[in-house]
Amino acid sequence: MPVGADDRDDPLARVPLFAYLDRDTVRDLAAPASTARYDAATVVFRENDPTGDAYFIVEGQVDFVRAGESLRTFGPGMLFGEGAALRPGATRAATATAASGTVLLQIPGQRVRAAVTRS
Repeated sequence: MPVGADDRDDPLARVPLFAYLDRDTVRDLAAPASTARYDAATVVFRENDPTGDAYFIVEGQVDFVRAGESLRTFGPGMLFGEGAALRPGATRAATATAASGTVLLQIPGQRVRAAVTRS
């Protein structure tokens, strides 16, 4: 059953990539995820690092820089790294750095791929 309005209290259910997934699949994404706190200026991953996991911003902000050029800043409720997580063997397109004290939910790339391809 697709995620309904009553499931919107799950922050992952509000992510556009996951909006069409059923509630059990969204819960399965979060089950193996780990939460980590990053101090301001702490690098989450670097441009050209091997891909791996996707990250959901619980609180704080993350800046993205590619080839020394500032690209954008993401805030709470936003997902990043999902594109790379969907392509095993690819590398990160930009460096992600905590812009402030930030809490991230790290979702294993394998779970992201399974959820998106299963539904």
